[in-house]
Amino acid sequence: MKQTSELMGDMKVIVSPKGLMATSAKQGLSLLFTAPFKEVVLFSERTKKYSVEPFDQFRCTVARTITVLNNGLVSDIPVFKKSDRKYEGLTAHVFESTSSR
Repeated sequence: MKQTSELMGDMKVIVSPKGLMATSAKQGLSLLFTAPFKEVVLFSERTKKYSVEPFDQFRCTVARTITVLNNGLVSDIPVFKKSDRKYEGLTAHVFESTSSR
């Protein structure tokens, strides 16, 4: 999948039964969430360093950052379903923020 945001830029997101990986070329970061989602691995392409954190701790850090940057909660961001697309034979829903630029 491909996901775009102002903060992270274009992100390549890969989902599999073993976990999820999201890569941001703009930030030079990759996030790896492995099932059963107890840890998160963050890798910096620039420094070639990585960190491993408990999933719950990482999730809270991201939520606080997004709250500060957006002045609200992610759940408060209004979105609408824009379209459906086929990806690898599966239907993917495309959503867009009503406040996107």
